[in-house]
Amino acid sequence: MPTRISSKIEIKRKDIYCPKTRLPSQHKEFILPKSTKNCLGGEALGGNGKILNDPHDVADYVKIGTETLFRLPEQYLNIIQDQILSLLVDLPLDTLQVIEQFTTDHFAILLTAIAEEYLRSHAKLTYLEEDKKLLVMQPSSTHEAFIVALTSIIFTNSIGHNPYNYNFSSSLNKSLFYTQPDGSSGRAIPDYQLVMENNSNRAPGTPLIPKWIGEVSFTVSPSYTRKHLRQVVKSQPSVDLAFMIRIEELPKWASPSKDARMQKLRSQPFRAYKDFIPALPAGSLGPVVVEEFTWISITRVTFELYLHCPDGHLVVDGSLQDDYLARGILFPTVAMENVNLLLSKASECLIQSLISEMEASQEDVQAIKQVCRSEARLEVPWDLVLRSF
Repeated sequence: MPTRISSKIEIKRKDIYCPKTRLPSQHKEFILPKSTKNCLGGEALGGNGKILNDPHDVADYVKIGTETLFRLPEQYLNIIQDQILSLLVDLPLDTLQVIEQFTTDHFAILLTAIAEEYLRSHAKLTYLEEDKKLLVMQPSSTHEAFIVALTSIIFTNSIGHNPYNYNFSSSLNKSLFYTQPDGSSGRAIPDYQLVMENNSNRAPGTPLIPKWIGEVSFTVSPSYTRKHLRQVVKSQPSVDLAFMIRIEELPKWASPSKDARMQKLRSQPFRAYKDFIPALPAGSLGPVVVEEFTWISITRVTFELYLHCPDGHLVVDGSLQDDYLARGILFPTVAMENVNLLLSKASECLIQSLISEMEASQEDVQAIKQVCRSEARLEVPWDLVLRSF
């Protein structure tokens, strides 16, 4: 099993998401310098990498330099950073893109660049260290659908605060670090998180404050997903809202057997997602049958939301029946009234958290009063969310 690299150069986890990037609208060729010598005489950059223009070619790839025994001089690292950012913005994501000869140094630069530049793209990045490959693709259109939709509909511009000092931002699969009781460091990686950033000069504590977290139960059981939510909540006492999206399949997906049908399918030219998946009736989430095999068949999509109690505790327990737990059905019917109500309460909590941070940072009294007069509004167009699946 290859070692994978995740957040901030840690060699532990498989998936990295940069949720703040825009989807590219066109394809541009990406080429690095063919050869550049560093001060030690070694070749710092190599290859004449390019993206193959044929989307049906399963070997679409980009070569980014050749690793050497020398550390790249800073001026070359900056060249790579600019090229990587350009690549992420302009890559066509309708097919998997594989960047070869992508070293750990390259990946560290990429993570730094993403954190500094706040790109606007929904791209899923997976780095395989031993193979020195970076895989670039769209987030799963099923697993991440609601989370991507939720990210795009949370608007806080009407609150009236200074967005440069205080900001709300959403992230997918981003690490949350914390200190465990024994003093060692721990890390939680929820599918979704909404954090409040306190960038004022008078920030009293950590600049990133997690407020909402979410998990998707698709390939794992709901009980396992709730357990993960509880672990995150325990390590992040600032969280006000935790939610779980459960996606149910019937029959449960299993890898197709390597029979004659699959051999026939594999022998055909590579097809883009939109060409592979047949058109489904409006309001249907499957089954998707191609070459007599059911690739996916979603029968039910439900939601569970947990809001912190007045005493400050947030309890994730599917057996609860109180005002701090809401359940909803998105598919096959839409019954999200209770979810809407709890989301409204959670949105009000965001404003109260902002006010508390401003008061702790000794902000101007008039600025605080302006935020106090505002109202949080989070109206989710569930029909559009359903279409995003």
